Amino acid sequence: MASYKYGSFTITDGTAQWAGDPAVQVEMRSSASEYCFLEGFWNPCERPVGPPMEVGCTGLCLWAMHDCVFEFTPRGKGNPGARRSFASHKDRLDVFERIGQGERVAHIHIAENPFGPYQIRLLRWQSDTVKRLGVRKLYYALPIDEYLQSAEQLGRYDGWHGRGSRLADMIARQHDALRWAIRAMIETEVVFIHPLRQGVSCVEESWVWPYLHLDLDVGIEEMEEVRIGYEAQRRGRATPPILLGALAERTPYNEPLINGEAILL
Repeated sequence: MASYKYGSFTITDGTAQWAGDPAVQVEMRSSASEYCFLEGFWNPCERPVGPPMEVGCTGLCLWAMHDCVFEFTPRGKGNPGARRSFASHKDRLDVFERIGQGERVAHIHIAENPFGPYQIRLLRWQSDTVKRLGVRKLYYALPIDEYLQSAEQLGRYDGWHGRGSRLADMIARQHDALRWAIRAMIETEVVFIHPLRQGVSCVEESWVWPYLHLDLDVGIEEMEEVRIGYEAQRRGRATPPILLGALAERTPYNEPLINGEAILL
């Protein structure tokens, strides 16, 4: 029985099972897009699936796991400095805690541009899928406020105002580059959504907002994002069919940084 891991999923003989809730199982098949390895619908409400699915929702993380990494100063011989991803909520909290305790950051490694394997493969798969499913209107979550919030919080620590401002500038530039690419590559009406501007109180709530408040025919998500629709379903919302994509045999979100040399901030 062939079995392998893709992020928090285990895929066995074409069936993907989510570690977050083993009851979430998705039958996967080869994708019609060359930019996606496998895909399949998670459809808990058993709605009709197939074109046209006129109103869709999708999104893209500004950074993959290694696109912004804080490297702390070594504490001594044989004790290398910690490395924490600013793209990870858990790591980000640890970064704030360490800085608050006075630990020094030697470098902040940031990708030279936002077009790494994760972003490019996901964006091209989204483009292909929108055409195939007949999506006429696509709500798109390209977060910026969530990242700027973290940069602002960083800038509140003593001695960190300058670095926090430079990080915010980098976030804005990379966000604008991705926004331009999305509009250029996806051939339908794209509506960018910003939940934190809709009265959402925290970053964690902003991720689930589209599936709680928009009337959707379909979601188009990288597999790990099943947690978003799952949370909406747990809160009683009738979740639309969500096409989940395994972009490669291993999730490119966790691949080492290769999209240009890192900039040391």
